[in-house]
Amino acid sequence: MKNTLLVVAGLLLVATMFMATTTSYGAPSPQTTETPAAPPESDDGLIEPGDYGASIVSAGLLRHYFFHIPTGYDGETPLPMLISFHGFTSTPQQNMITTGFPRMADEKGFIAVFPEGYNDPAGWYAHDDAELEFPDDVQFTRDVINDMRARYAVDPTRIYITGFSNGGGMAHRIGCDMADVVAAVAAAGGTHINEDPCAPVRPVPMMGLHGREDSITPYHGTPDLLESIPEWAREWAIYNGCDLTPTVDDSDETVYVEQWNGCEQGSTVILRTYEGMEHRWPPDGSEIVWDFVSQYTLPAEYVEDLQPAAVSEYSKPGDYRITLFSVDELRSFVLHVPVNYDPNTPTPVVFSYHDFGSNPIGNVTQTRITLLADDENFIVVFPQGRGEPLAWFTEAQAPEGIATDTEFFVNILDRLNTELNVDNNHVFVTGFSLGGGMAHRIACDVSERVTALAVIGGAHFIDQPCEPAIPVPVIAIHALDDEVTPYTGIDDVLEPIDEWVNEWAVHNGCAAEPEMSMVDGFNFVEWTACDAPTQLYTVLTGGHTWFDGTNERIWDFFNQQ
Repeated sequence: MKNTLLVVAGLLLVATMFMATTTSYGAPSPQTTETPAAPPESDDGLIEPGDYGASIVSAGLLRHYFFHIPTGYDGETPLPMLISFHGFTSTPQQNMITTGFPRMADEKGFIAVFPEGYNDPAGWYAHDDAELEFPDDVQFTRDVINDMRARYAVDPTRIYITGFSNGGGMAHRIGCDMADVVAAVAAAGGTHINEDPCAPVRPVPMMGLHGREDSITPYHGTPDLLESIPEWAREWAIYNGCDLTPTVDDSDETVYVEQWNGCEQGSTVILRTYEGMEHRWPPDGSEIVWDFVSQYTLPAEYVEDLQPAAVSEYSKPGDYRITLFSVDELRSFVLHVPVNYDPNTPTPVVFSYHDFGSNPIGNVTQTRITLLADDENFIVVFPQGRGEPLAWFTEAQAPEGIATDTEFFVNILDRLNTELNVDNNHVFVTGFSLGGGMAHRIACDVSERVTALAVIGGAHFIDQPCEPAIPVPVIAIHALDDEVTPYTGIDDVLEPIDEWVNEWAVHNGCAAEPEMSMVDGFNFVEWTACDAPTQLYTVLTGGHTWFDGTNERIWDFFNQQ
């Protein structure tokens, strides 16, 4: 019954969680889906001050966070780190603006971190109920801390937590579950569930900041769901072994301050009640939060050495079906990890795109490329198309679809880089029929991430611009008698194959006329004096199919690049 109540009432609550949020630093930016940008490499190994981001796999999910490296960071002197959780439906970018912590980090000399909640709209599963299946945001926080500690000079005794609204509830949950990691916590406008278990392993300095007129997360709580803020603060006083009669400071008529003293291990509990304030980040919240948390350090006995990075669940040889969000859609792909995969060795990867109406399993069966992958030791990815029947949306079919399916390729490759040791200098793309057209499209759109392209019986639509940023090695195999994607094209629909390959010869800077010969029964055309090899095999007999020997032929081509 408790679980059902939490879910139903929680959904009603979070629907309006961020509506009344304002800021003392300027209006929040609109919600974005910005991809975190990693710090650029520098010759001297120093990281320039600024805003960056990272993607990590936590509890089997691809997660993101943003961070600010402050002015004066030298890469050697360990700095404090403040982690700030955004409110429900908000973003890390809005959080950065609302709190102004990046600017303050430059002034005070700390690293500011802004994790991104999961799902759309984004939020935090900030409550202790193991029976409900939600992302493990406590583990995500641990993983963010470990990732930052592994990459940058972070003082492990001065890691602090704060958050607003749903993020304030998350800050509370971290105080409960990660008292062995964080030095102090401050929760603003927090959502705190009634009877939510909390058992910190040590006293945690805790501050609450809350508007007395808050109608989103009411100061006096809600029946059967939200705990009153004064009761929440009193419970933390109990956890910390404080005297249960607080001192009161009402000298400022806008803020009523209660402080519980006499707490164990030098901790304290403070509740700042803002008179007349609604659901918002307090006007002085950022300064108050930093001044409070920065007083404290984590006792040395709790500091642990960094543990080795967890091994990906996909690092063992075999076949896996994986799902991920790409441009607001849940997409899937099949991954084949070869039998001799070594996590310590960068490994090539081949993307194979299925034809119209097929699917990844049909692609595995048709191409049998996984057998070659085991022999030659490369990873294979079989993305799944969209719609019914499954297809790839090239420009001729859905103008907005190209970016989506190209972005899907990018998202998969980014995900692989978090899970496996991918050789990004050897990323190959192939496909059959409409999947061949999709492989071509990817090479056109993100040529800098494609090492070589192989198209089998490809469908190439007329008047689709192709402007690769760099030359891409291309091999095409097509049957002269193909009736589905005719070699000579279809008026106003499909481009003739020899013209399509010749266009790639132009993209690849080929200076001479192609050379023609017969190779293993194929009519072989090769352009020479190119910036990237360009080849066309014409099958003299046969129709629309993936031909015997195709895998070996394209892998030989790929392996030369």
